[in-house]
Amino acid sequence: MKKARLFYSLFWRGALIALACSRAFGASSDSGPAARAPAKPAASLQADAVQQHLLPRDERIARRMMTVELGQGRGRERMEPWFQRAMTLNTNYYDACYAKLFYLQPKWHGSEEAMLEFAGECLNSEQWGGHVPLIILDVHDLISQSLGHEARKNYWKRPEVWTDVNPAFEKFFRLNPQETGWHHNYALYAYRAEQWTELNKQLGLLGPVNYDYFGGKEEFDKMVRLAKEHSVARVKP
Repeated sequence: MKKARLFYSLFWRGALIALACSRAFGASSDSGPAARAPAKPAASLQADAVQQHLLPRDERIARRMMTVELGQGRGRERMEPWFQRAMTLNTNYYDACYAKLFYLQPKWHGSEEAMLEFAGECLNSEQWGGHVPLIILDVHDLISQSLGHEARKNYWKRPEVWTDVNPAFEKFFRLNPQETGWHHNYALYAYRAEQWTELNKQLGLLGPVNYDYFGGKEEFDKMVRLAKEHSVARVKP
């Protein structure tokens, strides 16, 4: 109960600070022409810098301010400093990376190209760790969700998609070898991509199997059977 109260206390404190700051620095409720006029870019960015200086050094507040900018829609140059602040305060802050990815969706303020470019930065960064390299999985999940059922199934078989997925998992496990539960995820993505060699490797690393993650024991057994069949087929003369 104490942890729950602390969480909600921090959540509402951050939300109220974000709301107060968004109003103080340009999110006025006035509806007149002056309120609707766009702020001068230089002045707006300077206000953001002052705003960041006044706020507590809490990466969660910076992430929430990214959400404020999502709603305000004043431009990516207003979101980026909040993202950089969040990642400076916590270099493994996956939630901030996902908030930026959400911002970069075509339905908001970006494009598929912008999403993929950002995911590449997350994968190749030498400073960001934790689950951040796996942002590329979220990108492809979001892209595939916009497709029909059959197109979605075939999407994961594209060579260029596996070229993103494979190094993301490899880097993730180099940085986080203790995260053994994620071998379930790696196995499922390999199965979707029909990467049988990698699937067989991951099946041997699963440990206790969470059958529900694979859609039940029957689906898991089917996956194992197909992996073995393709493995045998590859070694036949």
